[in-house]
Amino acid sequence: MKSSLQSKLARLIVVSVLVTGSVSIQAALAVNLQPSPGAPIAQARQSLWRATRDYAARNTVAAKADITNAVNWLDSATKSTDKNTRIEAARLKHRLKNLQGKMDKARSASGSTLLNIWQHSTALAEYEAEKFSMGLGKLHGANEIKADLIGAKLHLAFAASDHFVRGRSREVSNQLSRTEDYLNKAAQASNKVLVVKINEMRGRLKAIRHNLGDRGAQAHVRYKKLMAAMNLIIHNL
Repeated sequence: MKSSLQSKLARLIVVSVLVTGSVSIQAALAVNLQPSPGAPIAQARQSLWRATRDYAARNTVAAKADITNAVNWLDSATKSTDKNTRIEAARLKHRLKNLQGKMDKARSASGSTLLNIWQHSTALAEYEAEKFSMGLGKLHGANEIKADLIGAKLHLAFAASDHFVRGRSREVSNQLSRTEDYLNKAAQASNKVLVVKINEMRGRLKAIRHNLGDRGAQAHVRYKKLMAAMNLIIHNL
């Protein structure tokens, strides 16, 4: 029979996949998240996934070793040329160091925190991959808009994880504000057709903000639809 922490892990994997849309549930359960060689954030994400798995299995020693590996990779990521990556990697590293001293005591809270950090690292790894892909393409006027939408998507994923895992409205609100800032910036550089689509996304974002206390099925749908809209425009730009 699964422990309560293991059951919670399984449920929260579904939350992560629903929100980011970046990996299938089957792939997540099989830990089939292959990082690009030498990519620190992707490597940190792998270490964090192993940490969530080991901690759920009550193998705290292994989980701590995994976290140490993740901290080392995140330290490397703080030297990235991308500002967002540097900032967010430093934040994740700080949170992990704070968590290490609490893992033997508050198991449920520590497990949720660890899952939340893993979800943030997953969103950040996807952000890096999309920015890298954009950089390989031919430079054009839509690149700035695309970069802003990728930034908006990153903070929306952070908000969703904080909403469903941490349950802290203040953090969720802060991440939604960052999402809105990026959408506003993208709108300023967009044509009329794209502005209409961004306005629709801002409307969906407003609905999420007005329902921060809702963690049920409709809340998941709100995030999923907004994330899908962002993904579609990012793909088409």
